[in-house]
Amino acid sequence: MKALLASLPAIARQHRQFLPTIAGSIRIVQREYAIIPKAAPATADQLPLRTGRPRLVILGTGWAAARLAHDIDPKLYDITVISPRNHMVFTPLLASTTVGTLEPRSVAVHMNDIQPALSSPSNSLYIAEAQAVDPAGRTVTCRSADGVSFSVSYDKLAICTGSQGSTFGIPGVLEHAHFLRDVKQAESIRQRLIENLALAGIPGRALSDWQRLLHVVIVGGGPTGVEVAGELTDFISNELRALYPERARGMRVTLVEARELLGSFDASLREYAARKLIRRGVVLKKGVVHEVTERDVVLKVCEPLRRFLPRVINLVHDV
Repeated sequence: MKALLASLPAIARQHRQFLPTIAGSIRIVQREYAIIPKAAPATADQLPLRTGRPRLVILGTGWAAARLAHDIDPKLYDITVISPRNHMVFTPLLASTTVGTLEPRSVAVHMNDIQPALSSPSNSLYIAEAQAVDPAGRTVTCRSADGVSFSVSYDKLAICTGSQGSTFGIPGVLEHAHFLRDVKQAESIRQRLIENLALAGIPGRALSDWQRLLHVVIVGGGPTGVEVAGELTDFISNELRALYPERARGMRVTLVEARELLGSFDASLREYAARKLIRRGVVLKKGVVHEVTERDVVLKVCEPLRRFLPRVINLVHDV
């Protein structure tokens, strides 16, 4: 050990010529680390990444928004989509999901499938509602379902939010009725049908209550209302009759319309649709909904549907 310690000065003198080189290497390494620091993990407020391209913000995921997102060139724009839902719904088939003819996944397409570039770091899809737009500051203020507020900057803004279902100021609609505009609402209607059919099978139930549970009232004689009525009658005639024959015989479907059945279509098509529905057991009723309660639909006007189809309309007054 003493011999080794005694030899250290000599070893140092022998390798002194290498020390500048070693020190220089150390300085270079230090300089490299200073120029290229270790990247910190990206956080939510740092995304999406800025590329220098103009940012296109699309509000909504309906038909117009989906078409724009599909057709836009992601090489020209960075894309941000903001909507309470992450998918586009093929609305003509929504009626089929209310009775299980189609599953919800069959009528919905995720926005990332419509525009695959939304998966890249420079683009984004936010599940939130747009609360306000500031044209001067070019920002959109948004709010998530759990109450988190945030802002999104834009260079170009496309407002594709469509329209909302209207209650027309009718009391009780929001509390007791179902809209049919998206997958969640279709699933809600389907669940309500299942629950009512199950409740109708409870022994000892009063006849009036049993009839109420098996009565479906559709308000609106446009394409959606007619499609739902048709799907319901198919379900009653096939699946329900095979499972619960007595409940199938007790099911009633009433379609209420204030003006014309399929009013935007040709008269021959309206007459054909009316004949088909009546043949399947749908009761067509002309009237204006005055109020919706937990157990009743109150009509302001009740008159024969002469314009729907003369002399073949059966009226039901206990809607």
